[in-house]
Amino acid sequence: MRSIILLLIALSAYLPARADMINANLYNVTEQFDRALAEYMKEANNGNTEAYYWIGTMHYYGHGTTQDYTQAIDWFLKAATEHGENGDPEAMALLGDINYNGFGLDKNIKNALEYYSQAANLGHGQSGYVAGNLYAQGAEGIDANLTYSLIFWEQAADNGHTQSMHNAGYLYETGLAGPQDHDKAYALYLKAAEKGYAPSQTKVGLYAKNYEPKRDYAVAVKYLTAAAQKQQAMAQHELGIMYFVGLGVDKDITKMIQFFEKSAANNYARAARDLGDVFSNDDLGHKNQLRALEYYEKGGKLGDVDAQRKAASMYFNGHGTQKDVVKAAAWLIVAANTDPKANESDRDSLLATLTPGQKTRANTMASTLNF
Repeated sequence: MRSIILLLIALSAYLPARADMINANLYNVTEQFDRALAEYMKEANNGNTEAYYWIGTMHYYGHGTTQDYTQAIDWFLKAATEHGENGDPEAMALLGDINYNGFGLDKNIKNALEYYSQAANLGHGQSGYVAGNLYAQGAEGIDANLTYSLIFWEQAADNGHTQSMHNAGYLYETGLAGPQDHDKAYALYLKAAEKGYAPSQTKVGLYAKNYEPKRDYAVAVKYLTAAAQKQQAMAQHELGIMYFVGLGVDKDITKMIQFFEKSAANNYARAARDLGDVFSNDDLGHKNQLRALEYYEKGGKLGDVDAQRKAASMYFNGHGTQKDVVKAAAWLIVAANTDPKANESDRDSLLATLTPGQKTRANTMASTLNF
């Protein structure tokens, strides 16, 4: 008996319903789908418009009946137009999915956007997020418009949608949808960070570390640590910098290296390059030229042009390895591909000293190093 009572309490949050929907919802949650569908149909026949959406889901997922998108669409349309004062936003959201994916009808992104927009305007956060994405992507038949994205993401953020908080924050941070506003960006990132969203925790940490009006190293350490524990590579790298400098924590080179290594393991190019610098440095007590070359090459393969140049230099000078002008040239070729203006001259100067065979080998090798 106690388990049934607890389940009914859970249902009150999971499937908000009138008292006469309790049996149907109980059968649904306990996966007695045949009985659930029969109860929902009884409620619908008695004029309970709330049941329309649930009947639609039964046909949509094939629960208690054969999967039938046409039937699902019919019931979702009834729910979207007849339930409540403005229609059922959950039904509108699924009609958006149906049109977006082409389930039971021709794919129609414009129609999908219309349904997502209607649902978003009724407080459906996920639909607002999707509508914002469609405008950001310039999806098929829709003109890209980040101003509209911001409108939908802020609306979804107000309705508790975490990733929309982050996305709206990013648009305010970058000014891609209008004037930059770091205070609004920080506020939105903070809302998402407090809900545990790791990319926003990284952003809050960066603001608290670097943005003067919000600078608070204790806050930076708190949120960067939370994000780092969720394998956010940038947060791991930034924590390493804080331990190197001693910002909000005691200066600790060993911990700096540990965080840089975690970040590099998560393929953060700058962390790999910085580890190369640490292991090639005479003053930090961890000099190891072999490891320096290893991390410069890793950073170079991840696209960091400074790491590419430093790997070339180590091969050219024989640091941490035997001197190898072909490998040095290969890394300079990659660096020139990454940043032609800064590296073409050095590449051409070295290539001019090589034999035709060495040039061929250097170009072949470079093609395997490109990120």
